[in-house]
Order: sequence, then structure tokens, then C-alpha cells
Amino acid sequence: DLLRWQWVLAVSALDKYIHDIVTVGMVEQYITKRTRTPKFDTFQLSMNTIIRIQSAPVPEIEFRNEVIRKNSHLAFQDPSKIADALSFIWNEPNKWDVISSNMATPISSSVLKTKLKNIVVRRNQIVHEGDCLMTSIPLVQQPITASDTQDVIQFIAELVDAIDASIV
Repeated sequence: DLLRWQWVLAVSALDKYIHDIVTVGMVEQYITKRTRTPKFDTFQLSMNTIIRIQSAPVPEIEFRNEVIRKNSHLAFQDPSKIADALSFIWNEPNKWDVISSNMATPISSSVLKTKLKNIVVRRNQIVHEGDCLMTSIPLVQQPITASDTQDVIQFIAELVDAIDASIV
């Protein structure tokens, strides 16, 4: 079970990383330290929220809190959701091509996205189904090794490094 939870936590760390870089990037755009993206320009706030931000002692902190609040219910694990989130801070139409070109281990964008999707599917099986093979009775957990988990952790670490290198 420890190996399974390492897998889950690695995916959660990726999700949190995307949340954090999007928040930081949006605040940088708000205070004009970063060029605004078209997706940033579509970020919707109510008039009450705008007035609250403008009247706050430090408006960018209030804006940051609103970005966090609005994104708190979103999961950034699937490649399409990650690309959509990155659009708030990075106006690149071929995000996965650029990211894959910055991976330490050479990989095509389609293989990169498929590998990430498969990691997330297994994460969901671990979290929601106890990682059981649904075809066996009695239920038996799928096999997992330290090497499997280490590969996931290394892949996600490389992916984060590649995203960092890409969005500069």
C-alpha cells in the first residue's frame, strides 16, 4: 500500500504544482510583470469581487486568493486539463510539443500525453477502486513494484522540469 500511496502522492504533487504556477503566473499578469494571455483576459470575476480586490490593502494578494478559490475545485492531472490551465499563463498553441522537447528523456508529445493519462488512470484505480482487478473474484489488487512507483515519480519530476523550462 505504501507504493500505491507514493503513486497517488506523485500525481497529487503534479496537480498542486500546476495550481501553483498558474496562480503565480496570473498574479504576475495582474500586476503587469508578465504579458497577459488571451485566456487570462477571459478570467471572470463578479463586480463584488473586483471591488473587494481593488479596495484591499494589497490587491494582488486578494486577486491571488480569488484565483486559488476559483481553481480549488479543478484537477490538473489530465493532459488536456493541464494544457488548458497553462493557457492562463502561456500562450503557446502546441504546449505538449514544446514540453516533450524539453523532457530529459526523449519522448514524443503523443507518447508523453498517453503515459501521463495511464499514470492518472492507475492513480484513480488506486484511490477509487482499491487498485483491484475487477475481473477477479475474490478481488485481487493489481501488482505494483518499487520500480513501478519510482518510474512514476521520476517521470513526473521530469515533466515538471520540462514544464518549467517551457513556460519561461
